[in-house]
Amino acid sequence: MDTALLWAKHFDEVKELPERLQKDPDMIVNIVEYVDRCIRLEWEEDIDKTERNLGRQLRQQEVRDFRHPVFGDYDDLKRTRFLNSVQNLLGDLLPVISSNRSLVNLGLRLWSGCLKAAKILDSVMTYELNKKIALVANIEAYYEQDPIFKAGVSVTCLLMDKRGQSSQVSFVGISPSSPSD
Repeated sequence: MDTALLWAKHFDEVKELPERLQKDPDMIVNIVEYVDRCIRLEWEEDIDKTERNLGRQLRQQEVRDFRHPVFGDYDDLKRTRFLNSVQNLLGDLLPVISSNRSLVNLGLRLWSGCLKAAKILDSVMTYELNKKIALVANIEAYYEQDPIFKAGVSVTCLLMDKRGQSSQVSFVGISPSSPSD
């Protein structure tokens, strides 16, 4: 998520949440899901490439165990393809935003806020108190400085409710070893 926030800085910055989104948390959830869909497309492409290299389809267990690289390990081509996908999908969803480059900034920041909070909520039962306090402090540092990230955090429970439970929130592209990556 931190890598996505770094990538967002290379695009036209959205200073505040557009008025339309301030009144529509469901639309923010849709934006997060569109970014998630772009990540899923990269994951599926990686599986297809692996299957081509192996000359066979992966078994279901192999697909479940398949590790998609974390964002920091994306090569230039994969990163560019992913960011273009985000820009194109969000352009269809939000034609009211003047700059497509702003869409990538907005989408990555909302997604990062939502997924960082979801990862904390998903792990609440497994971490000891000191770890929980550190996770919350990490998210608060972003939350206080970035209104877009804050909006992403604010829709986390909506996303989790929409999907039925936190276990269905996709953490593909996020390092499993670091809750605040």
